Amino acid sequence: MPRATRIGLHLLTVLLAACGSADDGVLVDACVREGGDKAYCSCRADSLVADTSDSDRKLLIKMTRLQMDENISAEEAQEKLFKEEGPARLMAFQFAMMAPLMKAEEKCR
Repeated sequence: MPRATRIGLHLLTVLLAACGSADDGVLVDACVREGGDKAYCSCRADSLVADTSDSDRKLLIKMTRLQMDENISAEEAQEKLFKEEGPARLMAFQFAMMAPLMKAEEKCR
């Protein structure tokens, strides 16, 4: 995986770890598992779900579930998704998630 993609995806995972429906429930669970407060994690998950496209939301959930279900590191999950989704899709995902992540952080902190 190219270095820039690895760094960007690692940053995304770190931001998500600091973060309703079955979809945002997995985001809340992952956030709480990483030490986040339940109220903060719920707010953040709701914000992310509301502010992302359907395709980006599905990839976000897929990445989060992969880490939790297989008990693997963020880097291992990214490697699997890199192979499945391809570098162009993951880079587009990374950039598409930046604004919603920042907005969720500002709103929920």
